[in-house]
Amino acid sequence: MSWSRTYKVAMMAVTSTTLIGCSGLFNGKLFKERAPEVPPPSEQIVDKSFFQEPSGKPKTFLCAWAPDVSRGVYGEFYYTLLRNETMHCNVEFEITEDYLVAKKINPSFLNEPARWTEFLKIPISKHFYYEVDKDQYGRDTNKYVENSSRSHWSARPKMKLDLTGIVTHELHWLDLSVNSSVEDIEWDPAKGFLGFSINLTSLWALNGELQARYRFNFLAFEHDTTFEKTPFHQQNSKHFNLLHVLGKKHEGVEPELYAAHWDLRETHDLYLNGVPAEQEPVIRSAIEKWNRTLRKIGAIKPDQVAFRAVVGNLKHPFDLRYPTLNWISDQRISRNSALGIGMAHSDVRNGKILWGSVVLWGGMLE
Repeated sequence: MSWSRTYKVAMMAVTSTTLIGCSGLFNGKLFKERAPEVPPPSEQIVDKSFFQEPSGKPKTFLCAWAPDVSRGVYGEFYYTLLRNETMHCNVEFEITEDYLVAKKINPSFLNEPARWTEFLKIPISKHFYYEVDKDQYGRDTNKYVENSSRSHWSARPKMKLDLTGIVTHELHWLDLSVNSSVEDIEWDPAKGFLGFSINLTSLWALNGELQARYRFNFLAFEHDTTFEKTPFHQQNSKHFNLLHVLGKKHEGVEPELYAAHWDLRETHDLYLNGVPAEQEPVIRSAIEKWNRTLRKIGAIKPDQVAFRAVVGNLKHPFDLRYPTLNWISDQRISRNSALGIGMAHSDVRNGKILWGSVVLWGGMLE
């Protein structure tokens, strides 16, 4: 082989090696790609679509809160644990520049949201895009940023809330308390659920002897137009005590009342939370008695089950996603509580119950 031919072969080999190496470089095979840089995660960041439809129409939410922990000498007497303090509350959220505002739906003025009262508001610290940052030449970098400078605030799809700054207009204790911290924030986009806990210290009592942790719940739901109202006449109160009566006024004067009740076209799971094993058969027997009674009066079919007991030890006993029977075994708490309470939360437009709970303080039972 001549020298010139040997040289050409060698150059071809070098060129091939170089091209292969460059191909590997371009494909990220020779050097590890730099990991994207992202802002620190925050549980208080949410897409605005959680509260609104793509059209901008507000979604409807059940809104509820209850104390799940009481602290201090006075706190143990003052707060009734797990008692829903906002029965049958439905809200729609309005997103403003500074606040996420919940307006309580008034069934008397369903088509006039301007007449609904402001129920609570949560400060918004930022509206932003979550996007790739640009370098000085306008090229994409590997850095993600919260861009709060592009376009009008209302066009930015994400927002950062300040849950510690929540303001309510129906719970006076919040105005006389210090919100010390927020914890256990849970977003469940699949079910349209937001839950969080706020630790409160009342300014009424010295030395922190009146404290509580409140669990806040918001659960999105669709109004069921196929569910028929059950009219209720006030004269019926002479014959039986109906616990949940809803209604509205026509022209703000004449009342139209309807009874809240479960949709018996479907089966509802009732989660048994904290029920001692030795008491579980009694609870199941009581629930089965409900079903037998409903069959007997023709409210459900002979082979139908309206309520079904499910054992579920929930992280938070107050949770609008799960109709629950909570058993409180603590003797100290039970001494300062009633024997039990029953609660419900419904669509105020037609009385369809969407959540219910029974709390039994069984610590003193033998």
